[in-house]
Amino acid sequence: MTMPTTDREAPPAAGAATLLRPALTVAVLLGVGLGLRVLLLHHGGLAGLQDLRLPWWEFTALGAVVCAVGLPRQAVCFAAAFAYGTGAGLGLAFAANLIACLAVYGLARGLAGTMRTRWLRPDGRGRRLVARLRARPFVAVLTLRLLPVGSSLLINLASGAAGLRLVPFALATALGSLPQTVIFTLLGGGTRIGHVGQIGLGIGLFVLSGLCGVALLRRNEAEIGPAD
Repeated sequence: MTMPTTDREAPPAAGAATLLRPALTVAVLLGVGLGLRVLLLHHGGLAGLQDLRLPWWEFTALGAVVCAVGLPRQAVCFAAAFAYGTGAGLGLAFAANLIACLAVYGLARGLAGTMRTRWLRPDGRGRRLVARLRARPFVAVLTLRLLPVGSSLLINLASGAAGLRLVPFALATALGSLPQTVIFTLLGGGTRIGHVGQIGLGIGLFVLSGLCGVALLRRNEAEIGPAD
C-alpha cells in the first residue's frame, strides 16, 4: 500500500532553494556589473556611464516603483552604486526602498477592511504572519527585513493589513533595510574601476547580516511561535 506524501517531506528541497536564492542574486548582480564594466572600458569608461545615467530624482522615483511592485530591491541598490558611486548610490537606493515600503504599507492600511477579511480568515495565508507582526511590531518587521530571503512586498502588505502604527513600521523598515542596502551598494560600487575591494567587504557583510537575521528569527520563534 502506498503511503500518502506528508507535508514534512517537502521542506528540505524548499529550504535548499531558499538558501541558494540570495547567493544566486549576488552572483547574477556581480556578473552583470562586471560585464557592464568591461563594456564601459571599451566605450569611454565612466564618461560614457555619466551620459547614460538618469537625474537623481528620476532614478529615485523609478527605483521606488521597482521596489513597490516586488522586484528585487538589491538590483536597485546595485544599479544606484554602479551609476552614481557608493556614497550617492546608498542614499538614492535607501530613499527609493523606504518610499516604496511606506507607499505599499499606506495602500494596505487604506484597504485594511478588505485585506483583513482576506488575510485574517482561518485559512488565510498571511494569518500567522499578521499575528506575529501584531504581537511584536517593531521586532518582527526588523527581523524580517534583516533576513536575506523573503518578500519585502509581502511584509509591507501584511504590516498594513495588521494595522501597525506608522512610526514603528517606518523605523524598523529603515533599520532593517539599511544593512542590505549598504551591502549591495558596496557590491555595485565594487564593480566600478578601482573599487574591487568593496566586493569582498560586501559579501562578508552579507553573510553577517543574514546570520543576525536568522538569530533574531529563532529567538522570536522561541518566544511567540513560528511564522506562517
